[in-house]
Amino acid sequence: MIRVLDGTGFAGFAGFADVPSIVDVFIACYFNSFIEMINHPAQNGLTTKAIEDLIFYEYRMLRMSSQFIISNIAKDLGLNDLSVTNTVEMFEDGATIPFIARYRKEKTHGLDETAIRSISEKLEYYNELEKRKETILKTIESQDKLTPELNRKILGCTDKNVLEDMYLPFKPRKMTRATIAKEKGLGPLADLIYLQQNIIGTKQSIVSKYIDPEKGVQTYEDALNGALDIIAEFISNNEFIRGMVRNNVQKRGFISSKAKKDWIEKKSKFQNYYTFSESIQRSPSHRMLAIRRGSSEDVLTWKIEVDEERIIGLIESDVVKRKDFLFTSELKDSVKDSYKRLIFPSIEKEVFNLKMEDAEKEAIKVFSRNLKNLLLFPPAGGRIIMGIDPGYRSGCKVVVIDQKGDFKKFYAIFPHEPQKREDEASRIILDLIEQFGVELISIGNGTASKETDIFVRDIIKRHDLNVRSVVVSEAGASVYSASENAIREFPDLDVTVRGA
Repeated sequence: MIRVLDGTGFAGFAGFADVPSIVDVFIACYFNSFIEMINHPAQNGLTTKAIEDLIFYEYRMLRMSSQFIISNIAKDLGLNDLSVTNTVEMFEDGATIPFIARYRKEKTHGLDETAIRSISEKLEYYNELEKRKETILKTIESQDKLTPELNRKILGCTDKNVLEDMYLPFKPRKMTRATIAKEKGLGPLADLIYLQQNIIGTKQSIVSKYIDPEKGVQTYEDALNGALDIIAEFISNNEFIRGMVRNNVQKRGFISSKAKKDWIEKKSKFQNYYTFSESIQRSPSHRMLAIRRGSSEDVLTWKIEVDEERIIGLIESDVVKRKDFLFTSELKDSVKDSYKRLIFPSIEKEVFNLKMEDAEKEAIKVFSRNLKNLLLFPPAGGRIIMGIDPGYRSGCKVVVIDQKGDFKKFYAIFPHEPQKREDEASRIILDLIEQFGVELISIGNGTASKETDIFVRDIIKRHDLNVRSVVVSEAGASVYSASENAIREFPDLDVTVRGA
């Protein structure tokens, strides 16, 4: 690698000039932080050669990551690499889907808005995947367990779930009472109690074998309680038991709320929920949303109430197999501890969050229905309308819709520079007005709006037409034209026609 550090920063590295792209510009910014290190090697404890090698390695990794993303997006969507590369570069420059679909067809090689949206979604997915890979590789490397084969598999992974499966054996475990007890060697005692096999001896004689002061197990109680902690965690991780508890909470639980101490005597918009209880299964969305909002504003507290004894009994019936077992009472204590300390708190939050998701979806549906009715009301009444999306180079897009909003006809006209085909444009507009009985002409207020408005008004005046012309806001038109709703409504029309 050639060292040319004369204030030019990243550009001073020969060898990068053969890959000029937006990706490289981004990488250049990333590496500027290394330049100061090289200019002052004594301050960081590394030789200039070592830092250069580090930069080259990091550059190669970033470059490989960018190429990996591009090639996989192209493969997933069945597109060519160049179209994907150009589209990704425009996204990185801040371009939107409607802008790319409407004004950059030559760069995307004619990709429609559906393909461009798919690229955007895939780009987000693979960027998140690459960030997750970076975190995982650093974690495994810090454990000195990163082999070349594992490194290759992780870098080549294209599925988030598979990536997490690869990471699972190396994932740092959260320290719990159970993990601490296992580190003290109490796992075999927990297995002995949980499996409820035939035991010869007394509780004292069996448990005392696991007392080990060097490991922090000082007494009989230390050993027994540690084993019960392991059992409690094992029960809480049991898929069947968690499903059973979840089902009971969802179907038999009651959502209750009450006012916080400071609000008991105060009035608020949440007064109806100061002392409230209702079946969570039947509670409507607006009440669930109100309870959550009251909690977020520190006015209310909430909880889910269930028949605790019944659920504990159900868990015991699954766990306790022998009533004559020596440690049956301790096993039942472990079941209660598991339910109260581990299972129910997490299931309570999970059920509440699931109910909130349903409530939010229902609220959105109600809002959507109301908004749809409002938006579908014709702002100009039941009239036949000509819409014009003005422009210079790409021309003006002209469409006609009937009283119901159904599409009738489309033309592109070029009355402005550079084409300046005014006579042709005038003839097309007059033909459309006569053919469909146009009553109102709506012109967008974007590029070339003023010139188009003057052109249309001149036509109306010269031919004494009983037609009104207005200029309207284009806000949202481009976004709508490339949206999934627009595609469903006008599946056979180009994005530029939908925009008009």
